[in-house]
Formats: sequence, structure tokens, C-alpha cells
Amino acid sequence: MNFRGLNRLLVVMAALAIMAGGAYAATWNETGDAEPLLGTAQVTTGSGPLTQISGQFFDRTDVDLYKIQITDHVNFTAQTGLGWDPMLWLFNSSGLGVIADDDYLGGSPKLSKGTIYQPPSNGIYYLAISNFPHGPYSSGGNIFTWENLLASDGNYVSTPDGPGAGLPLSSWSGAWEGPGEPYTITLEGAGFADLALTPITGGIWLLGGGLAGLWMLGKRRKRLSA
Repeated sequence: MNFRGLNRLLVVMAALAIMAGGAYAATWNETGDAEPLLGTAQVTTGSGPLTQISGQFFDRTDVDLYKIQITDHVNFTAQTGLGWDPMLWLFNSSGLGVIADDDYLGGSPKLSKGTIYQPPSNGIYYLAISNFPHGPYSSGGNIFTWENLLASDGNYVSTPDGPGAGLPLSSWSGAWEGPGEPYTITLEGAGFADLALTPITGGIWLLGGGLAGLWMLGKRRKRLSA
């Protein structure tokens, strides 16, 4: 293969690698029982966009907290389905409350793009799901009192307006007793908190190494033939 043909091959292979990496998306499946507090939150690990979190409440007192990364805060969306009475909560990397959503009209809790509220920036966040009326507390008290409501998607949407709003999450309180339920949270504008090589990303790294080797070989052959 001549050097010009090798260059064309490198360009094509690089484009395929980029397309493969961009198309990859993944679901995080709860491992065991996700814990409710920052120090023990379940850390999502993977590569590419995080499009879904699937889990299970073992009873109505259960709260699952996931560490995620928001990669597009303008278009960030987190939504869960119907079937029980779920609530969604978003905390920043320090555990301070950011936003909460309750399906008060029997709808679907949704922290969504295009509404009054959007997360302030990209970065690490903690996303919690609980059952009404199980809510987050800090050492200063209730983080959300639902008095500072934002009208959005037919639900109650609240900023942190409680006496404990200025302090990080430390506990949960107020649950009904009852059986657990499976749940799915659909995400947009989110990624994994920790990156990990997957078959696709691993293949891209190997492809990159191969491309570099071919490029060096082409340069060497061109130099020898000069």
C-alpha cells in the first residue's frame, strides 16, 4: 500500500471510531441496594451517554441515590414512570439540594429541559428517587418544604427552600410503609460519574494504537524510499 492510500485508510478508520464512540449509550442497573447518602451512593460507571437507570425499591422506606455526571445541563432531563408515587431529587457534588419534583397530579416526576428550572452547570451530581412523602434532611432540618414552587409539567417542582437547605444531605424521613416497586429513570444530557472501558471504547483505544502504528510505518517507508 502506498503512502497516499494509507492516509485515506487512516482517515476512514478514524471517522468510524468517532462514530462508534458517539453512538454508544448505556443503562446503569442498580447493583444490590443503592444507599441513600452521599458517602455510600451508588457510583455509575461506564462510558458514553447514560440514558437510563433501572432499580428496585425493596420497600416504601427505601431511597436510592446515584452519583451521575450532567454533561448537558441545558438539556438535562430525568424522568420516571407511573405505577406508584415516586419523587425525584437532585443534589450537587457537595450534597446541597438543587431541585425536586413530585407527581402531585398523578403524572410522571420529571426534571426536564425547557422548564423554569435547569441545573446551573455541567459536572457531578447526585440523583435520588424515593416514594412520597419520603424527603431529604440536613443537620439543619428539611431541605425542601415545597413552599417555593415552580410550575412545571403539571407537577410540583421545588428549589431547596427549607431550613436545612444550606447544608448537605444527611438523612431521609417521612416514608409510608408498603411493598417495594421496580423503577426506571430515563435520562438525557447525562453521563457516568466514573469512566470505564467498554467493548466499544476499548476497541477505539486499540484502533487508535493501530492507526498510530500504521502512520509510523507509512512515514518510515516514505523516508526509506526517498
